[in-house]
Amino acid sequence: MGHRCACPYRITRALDAAELYGPDVDVACGAQEPAVDEWEAGTRYPSFEQLLALAALTHQSPDSFIAREGDEDLDLRDTTMWCHISKAERARWRPPITEFTAAAVEECPGTNDYRDTHLF
Repeated sequence: MGHRCACPYRITRALDAAELYGPDVDVACGAQEPAVDEWEAGTRYPSFEQLLALAALTHQSPDSFIAREGDEDLDLRDTTMWCHISKAERARWRPPITEFTAAAVEECPGTNDYRDTHLF
């Protein structure tokens, strides 16, 4: 992993741990709904300022959202936690989203092409 970028799964984990959901999260992060849902889905990349706001909101270090070696291997079904969750939770389980799409990264404020393709 050559460059440091945020990991959608780590955003979801922080929001879940803080029990934060809904449009108030978007507002608190300086975004408009459904931006935070799109961050979690990996289809929109948050700006640095938005990541800082998310960190403050969830009482996390901004660095806690950075992708790490091994994130791509996360699978709850391979852990002992799988035995401890209910059948209903198992039915709702989805693999963690560990990367943003290329389009999401390209469209993020602060990336190279953003200022050429968006009016200010």
